[in-house]
Order: sequence, then C-alpha cells, then structure tokens
Amino acid sequence: MEFLAPISTTKGFRMELEQALKRIRELEREINQLRSRMVEMQGIEEQLFQTSKMDSLANLAAGIAHDFNNILQSILGYTQLALLSEKGADPETFRQIEKIVGRGRQLTDVFLTIGRKRPPTFVSLDLNQKIREAIHVFRRSIPDTIRIELDLSADLKNIQADGTQLDHMLLNLCNNAKDAMPRGGTLALKTRNMRIAGNHPLVQGGRGEREYALLSIADTGFGIEPNDMMKIYEPFFTTKAKGQAKGLGLAMVYAIVRDHGGFIECTSKVGEGTVFSLYFPAFDQAFRSAGQPLQEGSGDILQSLC
Repeated sequence: MEFLAPISTTKGFRMELEQALKRIRELEREINQLRSRMVEMQGIEEQLFQTSKMDSLANLAAGIAHDFNNILQSILGYTQLALLSEKGADPETFRQIEKIVGRGRQLTDVFLTIGRKRPPTFVSLDLNQKIREAIHVFRRSIPDTIRIELDLSADLKNIQADGTQLDHMLLNLCNNAKDAMPRGGTLALKTRNMRIAGNHPLVQGGRGEREYALLSIADTGFGIEPNDMMKIYEPFFTTKAKGQAKGLGLAMVYAIVRDHGGFIECTSKVGEGTVFSLYFPAFDQAFRSAGQPLQEGSGDILQSLC
C-alpha cells in the first residue's frame, strides 16, 4: 500500500495536467477566434466610418449644390429680366443681382472658415458687448412670444477673437433657438469666467488649467433627439422639419470656436430645450462697457428683454 499511493498520486497529477493542457489548447483556439473576430470587427468599423464620411460628404455636396443653384438661378432670372427690358434695366434689378452675389460671397466665406482656409483676425474683445450688439440686431426678427434674457458677468475677462466671426456665430445660434420655439419661449444668454482643468476631454492640446470665458445660450424649444446629438455639427444636417431652411450654421459655429482655441458643449432634452456652452480662452484684462450700470448687490449685469 505504501507504493500504491505515490503511483495513484502521480497518475492523478498526470490526468490533471492533461486536462489543463487540453483547456489551454481550447483557450488558444478561443483567443485565435476572438482575434480573428476583432480583426473582422475593425474592418466593419472602418467600413462604417468610411460610409459615414461618404454620407457626410454627399450631404455637404448636395447642400452646396442646392445653395449655389438657388443663387445662380436668381442671378439668371434678374439678368434675363434686364435683357428683356425695352427701356433699359431698372437700377433695382442690378441692386438685386449685387445682393445675390453678396450672398454667394458669404457662402464661400463660410466654406473657407469651416475648412480653415481663412484664418480669423484676432483682436481683444469684450464678449458681453458683442452679445448686446448681436441681440440688438436679432430682436427685430423675433416674434413677441419669444422672451430674451441676458445674464452677463460684469467682470468677464477679455477674449482674443475675430469680431465678424463672433457676429456670425451668435446670430446663427440665436436663429436656431428661435426656430426651435415656433410657439414662443425663452432665449437665455449667460456669460461667466470659468477655470477649466487641462485634462478636460474637450480642451485642445491638453494644456494646463486655465481660465475661459463661458457663453451659454439656452432655449426652451423642442430639444434634440439623443440619436441626433452626434450629427449636429455636420454640414447641412438639420433637425428642422422638411422644407425648412438648413445649412452650415452649427458646422460654422463649431469651426469658429475651434479656431479660437475654445471648445463647445451641447446638452438637450426633448420637449424641454437645448443649451450650447461655448468656452473661449480668457485673458487677464477685464473691463466694463461704458454706460452699463451694475445692479446694486449683484456682481452681474442682469437684463430681461421682451
């Protein structure tokens, strides 16, 4: 009996070893199958990515063709009208042609901005003042059912920005908010100084912690479907109803913020509204615009415009 125990133990150990080797071979096969599946999935992912890029390019090309076709058709119509006139063309006809050509120039400016072919001209700007100027223009185009609220930080720091591009950006975002509230609602614009960590996922270049000027634009409109959130910055993508205007609005806004070294966040809830938060690198000098009194007991300029 003394000699049987070691033999039994050895035999049992050998069986366990064989089972372990068998399991190792099975695991190797499973790993190889998994590796093959991963390669296959990477190929599918790449195909989907390429398909998505092609869809975006096709959408972009269709939108460009549509917009330029409208411009060319308008020019053609006014030109034919001028040629058919027996008494000579009405000066108003040529003014309309000039206006339409200007629209074409603006469209190419947008393309150049998105494609980084037209760099911004930076100057030190008071973002609060740019907002007031934009709202002054925008108020003329909105119905009485939309209320505008401004909550602008009195000590907001300067930003280095292209004034013309900021005007385009502000009016685009405000127009989008207006279109999202056909039955009326509230458009709220807020500014704040914000300190953001360099490891924030949207901060460009992984810089260290620094201060930003935050511009928040919120509406109480329809909101954006979760499935559409990843597409909102694509050229000519729209959440508007069929037949309504669509274009390069948010694609241009994204490009402008990017070229200013900032970043943009969007949060939305269907049926409640949307908030766009734009962050621009801030600088130490802060100033208050002339003629803008502060409310007593508050560090902010609070305005409500109807």
